[in-house]
Amino acid sequence: MHTTLIDAHELYQLLEGSLTNTPPTLASTMPQDAASIMDSSTHTPDNTPTSTDTPSHDRHNQAQQCPSGNIVILDASFDLGNPQHGQQQFLSQHIPGAQFIDLDKHLSAQADDPPLSGGRHPLPSRERFAQTVARFGITPQTQVVVYDRNASAFCVRVWWMLNYLGHSGVAVLDGGLRAWTEAGLPVEQGEGCVPSIPEAPYPVGTPLVSLWTTKDVKDNIDVGTHVLLDARAKERYRGDTEPMDPRAGHIPGARSRPMTELFDDDGRFKSASELKENIISTTKGYGTDNAVVYCGSGVSATPGVLAAKIAQVPLPALYAGSFSEWSREEDTEVHTGDEL
Repeated sequence: MHTTLIDAHELYQLLEGSLTNTPPTLASTMPQDAASIMDSSTHTPDNTPTSTDTPSHDRHNQAQQCPSGNIVILDASFDLGNPQHGQQQFLSQHIPGAQFIDLDKHLSAQADDPPLSGGRHPLPSRERFAQTVARFGITPQTQVVVYDRNASAFCVRVWWMLNYLGHSGVAVLDGGLRAWTEAGLPVEQGEGCVPSIPEAPYPVGTPLVSLWTTKDVKDNIDVGTHVLLDARAKERYRGDTEPMDPRAGHIPGARSRPMTELFDDDGRFKSASELKENIISTTKGYGTDNAVVYCGSGVSATPGVLAAKIAQVPLPALYAGSFSEWSREEDTEVHTGDEL
């Protein structure tokens, strides 16, 4: 099982022979530049996700073939400023056999599901997410591969949530769709494949990653045992600008570690040694085993968890409610400027 990263050619080899009707069409357009979408500071999110957790498939169209061999490919492309754009991009171009998974519909709590976190993209309950992943054809034995067009800003949320469900067999396509198309590999257009739904529900297992709540963060401010790493752009951390949340700044004591520091210019994760050096530096004084990552709404912080796994250091916890939850609490303090 692949549990961290997979490159485009490795994925193609996994798929080879499992898709008999793969079209030869090659990508005609490249995804957005990584730097333009890693930070969501120029977008306004949709705060009212629709109440469905069923994969989006048009069954009036001819169904595309899903991979055989217990492989599921999920395209998690999203645009905070235009929540429908990710699916539109998927319809125009995606990896053969992929299914589209939506941040608002599938990866955030709905009105009838008590959330595990607050903020703009609250985590669904593990039980609800187990129902969702089963509808994508995922079983405990499935190798899941996730990707996006957003320099992994959104697909690693899927990786984290599956690990929190207890599913270790999930890997991120390093470099996303951009890496796939630049390798000259085939793509499809139209609706994704329609999976076979497992008869048994997906079993909720032991979490493989850690989740922090607002209470945990408040308690930590008092005891100071863990360092918080803020994955947002530095100008949002400092409070120079805040386009989404009610207050500008950062959680007291947090250090700025923008998500962009984890990636090369081509959207691929930096090497394990580079990531390890970054993690050791940003957690200095606390140790790599005492870190918590957060961002605006619990999405772009998740690459910080995967980066630690790539670097083979202890995984940081995720404060999933992140600054969008913290800044809405009446009894929380917000700092501006740079921390000493």
